[in-house]
Amino acid sequence: MLRPSGPHTSRTYWIRRTLFFVVLALAVWGVARWLGVQMPGSDQDGDAASPVATAPDPTASASPRDRDRKPQSPPAVTPGVRLVPVRFLDPTQECAPSSVRVLPAVTDPVPAGEAVRVQLRIATTAESACTVDLDSASLLVAVSSGEEPVWSSAQCTSAVPTRTLVAQPHWSTVVEVAWSGQLTRNRCSLTAPWAPPGVYTVQAALLEGEPATADFELAAPESTQAAPKRDKPREDDKERPQT
Repeated sequence: MLRPSGPHTSRTYWIRRTLFFVVLALAVWGVARWLGVQMPGSDQDGDAASPVATAPDPTASASPRDRDRKPQSPPAVTPGVRLVPVRFLDPTQECAPSSVRVLPAVTDPVPAGEAVRVQLRIATTAESACTVDLDSASLLVAVSSGEEPVWSSAQCTSAVPTRTLVAQPHWSTVVEVAWSGQLTRNRCSLTAPWAPPGVYTVQAALLEGEPATADFELAAPESTQAAPKRDKPREDDKERPQT
């Protein structure tokens, strides 16, 4: 088969074999075409359109409430302000009292006869995060007028919140302590008189820590509006004696 023999040259036999296989392949392709079977690699001249992938409609499976809901816009950013990611450290130990700073502040003026909210900004000078235990035994807040004591958290212990703070380097935490605005020099009493208007000083510190002070003002309460005066009756409006 590989070396044909006969009266003709071998080239003639190879040409005959090639034509035979070409005719055979065309016959097989024609039969397959007639039977409707597509040969591999052939095209059906667009008889069947190729499937086209379509994106699903997000509103098709959504509920009416979801379809009516408007998309949320991203939060507005103040021009000129750059958001910086912040990573807080885990505390490794308790803060040394000498490394904790407690800075008091009062938004004045506060009307006399009302409670005064003292904001304490607590921060640490340590290079690593640490914890600060707050309670009435470790934190002292006092209010004075000149040299005269007015109020102290040592007597009103319920004014100091009990909690544990995590102090981060270069960050501060604000804790609020409320003074009733009453003169409770020796004991905490709800019936004590109100502190009069004037300038007062608030002092705050942790036990064995460095104290800090801030001044604020108790303003005189607004005077109540005078009751409207009744017009005097005119002479014509007076009841005349009946004749």
